[in-house]
Amino acid sequence: MKTAATTQHQIIASDKFSASLSDYQTELRQNWHSHDEFILAMVLRGNVREQVRCEDTLINAFDVGIKSPEVRHTDHFCPDGVRVIRLSLTPQFITELKNQSLINEGWYWLKGSDSVRHFLQIGQSLLSKNDEIENDVHELLAALLPKKDLPKSHPPFWLRRAKERIEATYSDGIRLNQLAVEAGVHPVYFARKFQHFYGSSVGNYIRKMQFQKVQSLLISGKYNLAQIAVEAGFSDQAHLTRTLGNDFGITPAKLRKLLQ
Repeated sequence: MKTAATTQHQIIASDKFSASLSDYQTELRQNWHSHDEFILAMVLRGNVREQVRCEDTLINAFDVGIKSPEVRHTDHFCPDGVRVIRLSLTPQFITELKNQSLINEGWYWLKGSDSVRHFLQIGQSLLSKNDEIENDVHELLAALLPKKDLPKSHPPFWLRRAKERIEATYSDGIRLNQLAVEAGVHPVYFARKFQHFYGSSVGNYIRKMQFQKVQSLLISGKYNLAQIAVEAGFSDQAHLTRTLGNDFGITPAKLRKLLQ
């Protein structure tokens, strides 16, 4: 299906969901609008600035979104275009999940989510035209739902600063204990607060940063895998390949193909 703004390809559909790779035009600006369906999405390439109500969010590669229907929002897609793995759930499936309290309603984005692996598995199935993805969809939902203790306030200043420190120095081998000392809190308290506000362990969040770096270097086409491994903070190419396989179930070659 192709429109002036979006190209959806490699679509898989069932009575529970439809999944697709969606490419959005460069510099596309979408005015205020809403969706009729419940959507789960993960950005593969590029970034999006999205506004919902008064909140403005910058969404980067491998951020995972939960989007309930009828929520008005605007989107501005980056100059290089954006690719998204998009999963739309049917009303019947939503009702089934609601009846068992297995659905998260709302509109929010998660960084470092455990569901990244399952999105990538769905992406590989889309590329290979393998329509046996129902198990991956169920695993993805289990990683995201039900909604538990989503934060009802903003992270404290010391935690925001710690997150910025991670994002700036993750390739240098920053550790939780060091972050806790710098913040002046106990490491267990630090870990609990980080998980609460950002929906991820510190270790998983660091791996997400590494994964984003790998993604950007693969897209550039300027580096071999050994160079990419060093730039992203891995000990060597074998470490990079092993981590991608263990944590995300994908090889560098398959990831490159998914990003192209």
